[in-house]
Amino acid sequence: MCHAARYTSVRRWTMLRKNNLKLIKSAFPKPEGRVALVTGAARGIGAATAVALAHRGIACVLAVRNPDAARATADAVMKLGVACKIEACDVADYASVQRCIASVLEAWGRLDIVINNAGQIEPQVPLAQTEPTEWARAISVNLVGPYNVIHAALPELLRRQGAIVNVSTGAARWLVGILQFESRTLYAEPLCTQ
Repeated sequence: MCHAARYTSVRRWTMLRKNNLKLIKSAFPKPEGRVALVTGAARGIGAATAVALAHRGIACVLAVRNPDAARATADAVMKLGVACKIEACDVADYASVQRCIASVLEAWGRLDIVINNAGQIEPQVPLAQTEPTEWARAISVNLVGPYNVIHAALPELLRRQGAIVNVSTGAARWLVGILQFESRTLYAEPLCTQ
């Protein structure tokens, strides 16, 4: 990565963090005692969102496939004096999502916010160079995954009058023209929930 690209990337990351904090402040004006589940919170937008929620005093559950990868995010949340728990969860596997939601309810007795952030953009190659199993995995994570999380969490969210936020990458919009399959799945989810 060249210096200019790295600078642009850092600048965009800083803007994302500021925008996430503004969104969370306006959406959740009285956050005390609330619990949020953030999928894909080990890095990137998910990690920034978890930290932004923690700045508002909202306890975070980091739902990730690899719990060790989320340690830095958990440490950043707990440094702010906010409770945080890491849950192993593969959003493409409904049973895994059900176990995660059950664990959250057992630990905190509530779930107020779901941030559907988990997604994959790999492989980044033209459609003709992909394997059917790669396509199926991308659909499972990017399209079925948010459904799984919403379906499993919905009874508690309705009871609490909670909130669901579905996150998608802007890369999905410009990749559509290149005919890369991951862009189709990343773009489909926001279209289904807008």
